[in-house]
Amino acid sequence: MRKRRPGRKQPPDLPDVLVDGRSTVDPVRLENDVGPAPARAVTNLYGERPDGRTNCTMRMKRARRISLRLLAVLTGLSLGLFALDRLVGWMDPMGTVTAKRDGARYQKQLVELDPKSPRVFRHRPNAEVDFDLAHVRTDSCGLRGPERARPKPAGVKRLLFLGDSITFALGVGEPDTFVERTARTLTEFTDDRWEAINAGHLMYDTRQELATLEEVGFDYEPDIVALVYTNNDVVSTRKTYEKVRESREITPEARDFLAASRRLGLIRPYLPNLFSLLHSWLKLAKPGGQMGSLEGAQAIGLSLEDGWQGSRDALLAIRARCAEHGIPFVVFTFERTGWAAPRVEELCRTEGIPFASIGFLDEEYHRGLHISQADPHPNARGHAILARNILAYLRRSGMIVGLRE
Repeated sequence: MRKRRPGRKQPPDLPDVLVDGRSTVDPVRLENDVGPAPARAVTNLYGERPDGRTNCTMRMKRARRISLRLLAVLTGLSLGLFALDRLVGWMDPMGTVTAKRDGARYQKQLVELDPKSPRVFRHRPNAEVDFDLAHVRTDSCGLRGPERARPKPAGVKRLLFLGDSITFALGVGEPDTFVERTARTLTEFTDDRWEAINAGHLMYDTRQELATLEEVGFDYEPDIVALVYTNNDVVSTRKTYEKVRESREITPEARDFLAASRRLGLIRPYLPNLFSLLHSWLKLAKPGGQMGSLEGAQAIGLSLEDGWQGSRDALLAIRARCAEHGIPFVVFTFERTGWAAPRVEELCRTEGIPFASIGFLDEEYHRGLHISQADPHPNARGHAILARNILAYLRRSGMIVGLRE
């Protein structure tokens, strides 16, 4: 019997009834004596409901329902992201997917590192790679184009182009590059057969272009050497490579970009097209991501003035080396304005180096001369204009005797 507490209404003592060894009370008598049970009193002393289920069972079922709903949400979200990734890859609205895919192929299949060489990296010899926009082949020296006979055959003249990605023209078919267009036109409007040698390479600066000329360029016995100079020539590729690889002496902005790129790279194996789009936006939003550009150089702490001095010295060295071989040398600037273009023009005028700007005019930029929003390099139409400007200078300067209109 339970002890009653004075001043408080106690429920009557009800005899326990043993049912299958369990102690229960008569619910009818309990309700008549003490009133109806509260709504939450749905279990007996052992946590059992009238239908035989326990609180533990109910909690397990509730957890199962929540888990199933969460799984359904995650599944729907995953399928939605997968569908969006495929849609972005199919539409490729900014050209980011193609640019990223071709860039990855270029680095993996066409480039080999050689950090001990002044060139830092070079193209693989005798390679053939199918990119989304063009087919690229290299000769036995790793230069873009067909194999050229060495020594040079009689009756053949050659024009060697040194440069970076503008000259290499990754997104343009070989016959449509300004290099090949120039050679075809020279052959057509002179009495000689001309061959053009494309010594361009992505991210090359003037120092690497000098090294290319010394290592392989003179082997082709060029009759003219042309340097296609861009504003990025003042950015030291070796210093950029070392700083990014070691992540030392770079600005907080560049560190933030590299950290954000690593985090974003986690989705690349699963959502490659979305990764390409988001990474391109990240590069546009953060100048530190424009590796090889003037903005990227400043973001990693490189001095543009020091870069210009190194580029200037290399340009003068190219002129001197060509003079030793008795080869005419000319400088073509791709940009008409910018940080480095005026300095190059002044240097060439001061040193008496043949010079011309072959870049697009302001009104020409509206003609769709770039590959895509994500890839600002000239497309086939852009290369046709560059070839036209080069030929106009060659006619005007008299550098090639007998070049007809």
